[in-house]
Amino acid sequence: LPRPAWVREVILDRKAGRLSEEEADRLLDRAVESALLLQERAGVEEVTDGEWRRESYVKVFAERVRGFQPDLNPSGGLPYPAVVAPVEYYRPIAAEEVRFVRARTGRRVKATLPAPYIIGRRMWHPEHSKTAYPTREKLMADCVPVLRREIEAVRAAGADTVQLDEPWLSTLVDPRFREKEGVTDVRYVVER
Repeated sequence: LPRPAWVREVILDRKAGRLSEEEADRLLDRAVESALLLQERAGVEEVTDGEWRRESYVKVFAERVRGFQPDLNPSGGLPYPAVVAPVEYYRPIAAEEVRFVRARTGRRVKATLPAPYIIGRRMWHPEHSKTAYPTREKLMADCVPVLRREIEAVRAAGADTVQLDEPWLSTLVDPRFREKEGVTDVRYVVER
């Protein structure tokens, strides 16, 4: 859900330490409540928090899972975290967001999580990551149990649907892209 500029500013201020987690949460709680009302008023049958608490749909994984260092990877021209140590679940990724939404609506609730391929695509770096993960595929494989645990947590928190966001996967249908990226076995990515 497109978010107002002020919501993005709150997230960036929280990241920079200009706002505490508690201060940011108070502001974002009100913003998410308005996003829910907007969706309900529009007649949306399955609502989300709009991902308004996240800096980005994929960076949230690095914020809530150990093993990442911020802003090391210039992926897509923007600074992204890079994995530098084995990944380890330590904080819910979206379960708290779902719990907040579930308490405020009678509609179906959808949770969104980044899928393993986009995590590997955006947050594996050949220089910074190879000690922990010699290949993107190794990182992607280790993301699966972390995501499985989070899927169980968001379902327990009240999500009716869990969507794994995987926008880069669609690029694999282009043989020129696969050749350029050195992807030789598409089945590996899809099956895991």
